[in-house]
Formats: sequence, C-alpha cells, structure tokens
Amino acid sequence: HRGRLNVLRNLLGKPVGELHIEMEGRQSAFHVGDVKYHQGHLQRLPYSGGPVDVSVVPNPSHLEAVGPVVMGHVYALQRGLAEGSAPGGV
Repeated sequence: HRGRLNVLRNLLGKPVGELHIEMEGRQSAFHVGDVKYHQGHLQRLPYSGGPVDVSVVPNPSHLEAVGPVVMGHVYALQRGLAEGSAPGGV
C-alpha cells in the first residue's frame, strides 16, 4: 500500500489532503470501495514530446484481478479513441 500511495503522491502529484480525505472514507471519482488504499488518480504530466495522461486505476483487493481491470480500462480508452470520443490518449 505504501508503494501505491507513494506513486499517487510523488509521481502523479495527488494532493496529500485528497489522500487523507479518501482515507477517512469519503468517496472520490476513483473509489473502489473494498480497501481505502486502493484509490486511483489521473494526472497529465508534461514531457518534451507533449503532455501524457498517466492513470493509476483503482483496483480490487485481489491481485489476480488487477490485470482485467487495467485491460478493461485501456480497451475503453482505445474504443473511445477509435470512435473519436475519448479524451487524452492511451
């Protein structure tokens, strides 16, 4: 859990206050509902080739279920891009 919180805070810049609010049980747009540490976050990061949208998807407690969650997320983004409706990129 510490690694996930570290990535959310230090790589994606999720505000500490927002992390604390979610830890207190208040809902966020990325809340899964089973474990308060499994929050997600979306951040646009600047790179020399242009901005990149980086997402840490919320995940269920069972590690074997993380793969399908991420694959479904990426599939939805790809489908939206193909239809011209997805914001950002994959």
